[in-house]
Amino acid sequence: MPELDELPISIVIPTYNDIKSFENVLDAIYSQSVRPKQIVIIDSSETNDIEITLQKYSNTIEILYKKVERSFPGRARNLGARIASEKYLAFLDSKTIPNRNWLSSSFALLRDYDVVLGSVHYRGLTTFKRLISIASYGEKNLEHISGTLLLKSVFLKIGFFNEKYRAGEDVDWKDRLKESEFNYFTPIETRAEYSEIPGNLIFHMKRAFIYQMQCAFLDIQLSTRVVFFSLFIILLATLIPSWNVGHTSTSLFIPHITKFFLLFLGLFIFVSFICLKIFVVGIKVRRALMYSINLSLLIWFFVVVDNWNAAIPVWDQSSPFFIPHITKLYLVSLLLLSFIVRGIIFPIKRGVDIKYLFPYRFVVIGLIGLILDVSKSPGYFMGSLIALSRKVTFMFKDIRQIDTNNASNIDKKTVSSFGNEWTRFNQKGMLEEESMRIFDNYFSLFPWNKITSDSEGFDMGCGSGRWARYAASRVGHLNCIDPSSAIDVAKKTLNDCKNVTLIRGSVSDSQLKKNSQDFGYSLGVLHHVPDTQKAINSCVELLKVDAPLLLYLYYAFDNKPFFYKFIWRVSDIIRSVISKLPISIRNIFTDLIFLFVYVPFFFVSKTAERLGINPENIPLSYYRNHSFYTMRTDSRDRFGTPLEQRFTRAKIKAMMIESGLKDIQFSDNEPFWCVIGYKK
Repeated sequence: MPELDELPISIVIPTYNDIKSFENVLDAIYSQSVRPKQIVIIDSSETNDIEITLQKYSNTIEILYKKVERSFPGRARNLGARIASEKYLAFLDSKTIPNRNWLSSSFALLRDYDVVLGSVHYRGLTTFKRLISIASYGEKNLEHISGTLLLKSVFLKIGFFNEKYRAGEDVDWKDRLKESEFNYFTPIETRAEYSEIPGNLIFHMKRAFIYQMQCAFLDIQLSTRVVFFSLFIILLATLIPSWNVGHTSTSLFIPHITKFFLLFLGLFIFVSFICLKIFVVGIKVRRALMYSINLSLLIWFFVVVDNWNAAIPVWDQSSPFFIPHITKLYLVSLLLLSFIVRGIIFPIKRGVDIKYLFPYRFVVIGLIGLILDVSKSPGYFMGSLIALSRKVTFMFKDIRQIDTNNASNIDKKTVSSFGNEWTRFNQKGMLEEESMRIFDNYFSLFPWNKITSDSEGFDMGCGSGRWARYAASRVGHLNCIDPSSAIDVAKKTLNDCKNVTLIRGSVSDSQLKKNSQDFGYSLGVLHHVPDTQKAINSCVELLKVDAPLLLYLYYAFDNKPFFYKFIWRVSDIIRSVISKLPISIRNIFTDLIFLFVYVPFFFVSKTAERLGINPENIPLSYYRNHSFYTMRTDSRDRFGTPLEQRFTRAKIKAMMIESGLKDIQFSDNEPFWCVIGYKK
């Protein structure tokens, strides 16, 4: 690579509010020994301070500034990478200050490597902040996304950052890099410094809790999740030795159950160890196996210790092998060991001088470390359950690859399921007032003032025709399209509507001419097809220019607390099992879910509202103003459908733009997400 006065690099910096830190980062970039050609700033701040500050910087470096709504770091970096125009990409965080030779030295390494990762040193500026920094990060430089440099083409091949979650997207991206074909390098020396470590321990506890909860939904830190999930095995190890108590003369008695458990655990340790030595496994699997082996050894010893006095001295206190309070001693020793590991071993491994730790600082560091670990533990625990749920879901879920050459773009099992659903729930049991209220919620964004008696449009996936009967009275002509036997139910529902044409077809085979429709809508349908993007494209193709398209797509709980995603993960496992049952049994299970899940939450939400408590974050609170008939229908819809997809607001907007829609607007009211766009 030739020596240059400036480098063909775009530096991407996500920012949020902290103007002083941002200025420090920008000053460091302008002070580089060799400057970049471009800086891309993605600003999520609540004020315009960042934009105003940019005016005082010279134009010797091109600055691309983009103001966006509040975005997680992954989405902000992705936006910056998309609009960056230089050959190389570099990433910096808004609080990580690069040293003067960061760009020149990292750029030189690209002669031999595809990716040069960041090397960041964390430094606390006060005594207590340094203790927190050491407990969290140590003194060694850490491999980091901030400070990373690579070809833009390489970044695109590795893939974008995960946009859904607040934390963990950097670890996820690095894992994908390390499993890719590209070679990478992490400098030993410091390339950047992070010194803005808060001195409030409560802040760190909250952040550890929230960040680890967010990380729980990413396929990262699998080994740590394995550790916490394996705590269940410890519980099992405690229960198994007591299994036969009281069952010696019953069919539940299992001879030598503890010995079998220890034998099984020993075999697992042995086989796992052999797998590590013989087979080539990926970094995540190796990490998980190592933790599983170590923890299994811990559990093995736990069971031995817990049963020692009963098995060896047979509770003979005069025996030399009898150890009083052995289990308590074992647990206390584990706690002390954890404290030693957190306060001494980890800091030394992470580059902390042993003289700094003694005679007393290791106590504070160990205590801080344990407090932060406890704060993270709910996230680790949730992560272990999610990791397990993904495996269970995979066992029960059909492996579907999107067939872009499939002209109909339908899933036959899902079509058949909806045919049964709308035959069973033809919506005649819904009160007129409730039905009209739900219709108005769906169509709150629809431009009825632009619809005339000559307007012709479509209802894509009309089902039982429950919404078409209201829409038909306000338009010139309505084409109702559905691929399932529900079209026969719609025929009865719409019998009195003379301006309706019923078509048994799919979203990609609707029998309508392109550019022929004055409007269109599809409510709760396109998330049940294999390729939702393709389905939206097919709808847009039918519209005239400037014609509106109203959609309702299942949301990915992107506007709800994190625990909603966990609840959905669990419910999705249940759905994947129930939806594969015979129709008659499937209907029984969905009715039971309505009775024992929907109804209780209905009363909880109603009670909370009457007590003056906002019920919006209570699961299923949407149904507090709906009838049992609607809840029963939606239980069948939610848990009896084989194919279901969910999308964030940002993803839906991107799909609609991709399909050729403009002026996209989302409803802020439930159900989420209702959205409208107009054909360009």
